[in-house]
Amino acid sequence: MNPEQLHLTHSHRFPSNAAMDPFLKSMALFMVLFNPFLMSIYLLDLIQEMDRTAFFKVLVRATLISGVVFLLFA
Repeated sequence: MNPEQLHLTHSHRFPSNAAMDPFLKSMALFMVLFNPFLMSIYLLDLIQEMDRTAFFKVLVRATLISGVVFLLFA
């Protein structure tokens, strides 16, 4: 199979010009921005100093606030 035939075969199965649903694109961006592994690095001081219940309350409140802001401006 020559390269042109291979390109046509793959482009038929995986169209490169297919548009992603805007909602899914926004949600994917939101999940990338709020990566829990990255959050654990810059919230390390809070994680160590606060008790678990208080930390989760702050974390949920911050996630809700930032999610609303993201949905308003994204």
